[in-house]
Amino acid sequence: MRFPCKYKLISIILVILIPMVIFSIYHYFEMLGHNKEVIRSNNLAIAKNIAKELDELVNKSLDVLYALSRHPAVIAKNSKECNRLFAELLTLYPLHLNIVAADMHGNIYGSGVYSRDAMKINCSDKEWFTMASKGKIIVGDIHISRLFKVPASMIAVPVFDKGKKQVGVIGFPLNLSKIRDKLTKASILPDKSTIDVIDSKGNILICSNPEEKFCKENIGPDFLKRGIEREEINEEKIGIDGIKRLFSISSMSDAGWAVIVGIPTQKAYRHAYSVSRNYILILLIVGLAALTMSLLFSAKITKNLSFLVAGMKEIEQDNLNFKLKLSGNDELQDVAESFNRMTERRRKVEEKIKESEAFLSSVLEGIGEGVVVIDRDFKIISANKGYCDQVKKSCDDIIGKHCYEVSHHSDKPCFEIENECECTVKQCFETGEHHRAIHIHYDKGGNQVFIETNAYPLKDPSGNIVSAIETLKDVTDRIKLEKQLEEVKERYRKLYDEAPDMMHSVDKDGLIILCNKTEAEILGYSIDELVGKHVSEILAPESRRDYSEKFKLHKDTGFFEGERIFLAKDGRYVPVFMRAKAMYDDNGDFLMNDVVSRDITEKKALEAQLRHAQKMEAVGQLAGGIAHDFNNILTAIIGYGNLLHTKLEENNLLKHYVDQILSASERASKL
Repeated sequence: MRFPCKYKLISIILVILIPMVIFSIYHYFEMLGHNKEVIRSNNLAIAKNIAKELDELVNKSLDVLYALSRHPAVIAKNSKECNRLFAELLTLYPLHLNIVAADMHGNIYGSGVYSRDAMKINCSDKEWFTMASKGKIIVGDIHISRLFKVPASMIAVPVFDKGKKQVGVIGFPLNLSKIRDKLTKASILPDKSTIDVIDSKGNILICSNPEEKFCKENIGPDFLKRGIEREEINEEKIGIDGIKRLFSISSMSDAGWAVIVGIPTQKAYRHAYSVSRNYILILLIVGLAALTMSLLFSAKITKNLSFLVAGMKEIEQDNLNFKLKLSGNDELQDVAESFNRMTERRRKVEEKIKESEAFLSSVLEGIGEGVVVIDRDFKIISANKGYCDQVKKSCDDIIGKHCYEVSHHSDKPCFEIENECECTVKQCFETGEHHRAIHIHYDKGGNQVFIETNAYPLKDPSGNIVSAIETLKDVTDRIKLEKQLEEVKERYRKLYDEAPDMMHSVDKDGLIILCNKTEAEILGYSIDELVGKHVSEILAPESRRDYSEKFKLHKDTGFFEGERIFLAKDGRYVPVFMRAKAMYDDNGDFLMNDVVSRDITEKKALEAQLRHAQKMEAVGQLAGGIAHDFNNILTAIIGYGNLLHTKLEENNLLKHYVDQILSASERASKL
């Protein structure tokens, strides 16, 4: 049995409208409840703000008292200085009655409001003094001020001297009347609202009504108890005056007090009820208008539906050349035109897909690298010519086979045979991300081939990984070249380390950044100890003096050659002949220099020996020359002595002296 679209539309309208009406009624009460909850939250926020303001007042008072308790005049009980100091401070705190300081007997020795009566007051009978004199901090002791005859709440701290002995008490009483007036004036609460503050014992500190009895009975013992227990509540209650109020209680975090704000519910919820009534009225008007308009437009809509259905059947039969034509200049006509555009786009897309498939096929076949598509069972579902050439098999022979059968000639995946095998396809399936690795594959002849593999996930429209596309590139030649390069690097490193000369490199700041094993062994350091040292640290003091000047010159000229003296770790001096070559960047800025130093200790020793031998030879030649000349002189003396000896007679006394001269001359000649 056919059910015309006209009646279906009406049924749909009713099905939609009826739940909307039910929901609207439900939403009315929800919105009313929500608005009430917002008002309760706002009321609680007011109580919290008042509590926060009072907390700040108490904390500031304590800060002032802590500062005063350490003041030398307060500790020394200097009445004159205390009175002056307290009077100046009191002008800055209009919500306080006074600042008083008392000794351990309760006698006042300092007052911000000076009078004879104030100085005669003894506060030893006050609870706040009794507690503070025991070293406790007092906040909230309510009493009637003896001096001002008004309700006050005392804040007091003990005073200790430098020896940590308590010498007194200092108090800062709050003027509760002024605080009440300030809260009342600053409040934007409706008429008949109340603001009350209670301490931790249930005492009324601040009452919106002058009569404390009224406040206690209006709040009620239950709320007082909950305020003392520091509960945070929002509740409605009828007070002693017969007015139903929304009471919000917020406790003060530091002072232990509680703030109770009460707003008449009739005024508190007035806006909520007004908004909810307007909402229902607007909703009814809109609902009726929507129902009327829906019935009018449903008839117009159903007129072209049959034409639309007929046209869609043509499109369903893949008649992409069919054009859907509707009248009415409405959304259905737009739908018809949209279907016409979609069929045209579909026709063009199908043509492009065919062209793209042909192009992709030619691209994949033309890629030098192997490209293969692998499903989640590790079976090959597609491969290009490059991959088939790598494995030296036809593409028909490998489609449907496991990738490890073709690439590794194994009946199990490589990661099951080798624990450290990094299978990129497996990791791609597990993480859903691209992975790269280098594998050892085997061609048809069993020859080992190094292959660089890159695996990328292929996902269905739902985002699930259904397969992976893997590219494979033969990098055997590159791997072999890299191994050869490593061998060459290692060989050159060995040559560098085992070179007979000392070698190191220095950066632009003079820090050693590289050195060979020979230099480390000669100087008695390890390579790690030398690297990072400033080169001046391994120079002897005489070579270190002109280092900065020589290094700067070397940066400019690019080359240095000359003798220097190194300082070994054990303090030995190592003379070297040094050659340094500078290196520069593309801009011509100095980067580093390479230094080759030859140990010339043995050469220096040989040179010293040669110089010593030359000295000894010179001394010998000098001594020989002197001896020869001396011998010539002695020859003359001996000759003339012999002549004189022959001329003298035997009994001549002088002949004995001549004999002595000749004897001494002979001995000198032999020497």
